Amino acid sequence: MNKVDWKALLKKCFGKEKDERLHAIAMLILWGIFIAIIVIMIRLSPSTPPEDTKQGNNNQNNNQIQGENPPLENNTEENNEDTSEIYEINYSYIYTVTNNGEEEVITGKKLDEKEIFTIITKEGSESYAKLSDNYLQKENGEYHIVESPSSNLIYCDVEDISYLTEMGKLTRNGDIYTYQIPTYQIIKLYNPTFDTTNIDKNMMDTITLTLENGTLKKINANYNQYLTTVSGRLSTLTIAMEFTQVGTTEDFEITLGE
Repeated sequence: MNKVDWKALLKKCFGKEKDERLHAIAMLILWGIFIAIIVIMIRLSPSTPPEDTKQGNNNQNNNQIQGENPPLENNTEENNEDTSEIYEINYSYIYTVTNNGEEEVITGKKLDEKEIFTIITKEGSESYAKLSDNYLQKENGEYHIVESPSSNLIYCDVEDISYLTEMGKLTRNGDIYTYQIPTYQIIKLYNPTFDTTNIDKNMMDTITLTLENGTLKKINANYNQYLTTVSGRLSTLTIAMEFTQVGTTEDFEITLGE
């Protein structure tokens, strides 16, 4: 059909001089096309369930989610949980070592294998850190590796003290534990090259542990016999160790210099 014929057909169907028969046929065709379009649209559009059905489906989905996941309160609690590292060794301390009348105070914090501390003597104070077995001195806000800053530090190692108590004889009075430690055992620990062959095996030094609610609060050691023996002259050595913030000492950073 050419354009002229198509225009003529449109005039006969919808114009003023329309043919009633052709008009009726055209209207039926248009209505058919219109209904077909409506049917196609209905089929292609997503079905919307009734409000009651939607509510039921939502409840069912909520029940499934709650069955698979913990309640929201628990999730929120977990998300707000402190994610900072948890340390097995965690405490603050103040140690006082009195070596032949010379007092040295060491105050600091220890978290597992890292430690920061200040050594205070009559000459002044200096800040240090310890990472594993390495000592560092703080200068201008940064730490630099140094040798051991004090010969008294070896007497303040809690693990060494624990080892010595295993060698001693215990006397307990409530939360106070007193150990008589053979002096030669102390010498073998701190001065392994010293000859202990002729040392009286009955010579003793003392370590006392004080607990509070099951937590170690104090260590007091009297090593007079030990220091007298290794120095070859009458000497005195006492160590007083106090522990605070056990398990609650805050984390800290050690900034290393270049």
